[in-house]
Amino acid sequence: MEETTNNINIEPVQKRPPMLQVLCILTFIWSGFNMIYNLIYGLFYNALKEFIVNMEFPKNYKELKDVILYVFSGGRFFFLSGFLLCFFSIFGAYKMWKLQKNGFHFYTVAQLLMLMLPMIFIHGEKLNVVEVLITALFILYYARFLKLMA
Repeated sequence: MEETTNNINIEPVQKRPPMLQVLCILTFIWSGFNMIYNLIYGLFYNALKEFIVNMEFPKNYKELKDVILYVFSGGRFFFLSGFLLCFFSIFGAYKMWKLQKNGFHFYTVAQLLMLMLPMIFIHGEKLNVVEVLITALFILYYARFLKLMA
């Protein structure tokens, strides 16, 4: 009687590097908060804008009202677009958490569009250098792990 052996190829489970975990968690937190506030601002845009226009700010914070109204000049679609881009950023980070390479592409495109969003919707807005540097840093750090992703 002949013995049969089953040859089962078990691929080793790829372990997620700690730095990739940190990057994903930071993305979940930051984009999660931004997603929530963009959704709230988008859904209740008219009521919030009217409230801010009629609100009395303390003397020390008079210019804050102008800054808030400047951001609100982008309109409802500015905030709803921000919500959608934050969703894709989180989705990309989730895919990278699962070591799926296409998550990097979702994340990168969403982040680059988020950089351009204020310039598209808010008249006179310029590119924020600090935001560009932070975004570039995250994209470069994520890119370091692309070879581990399938």
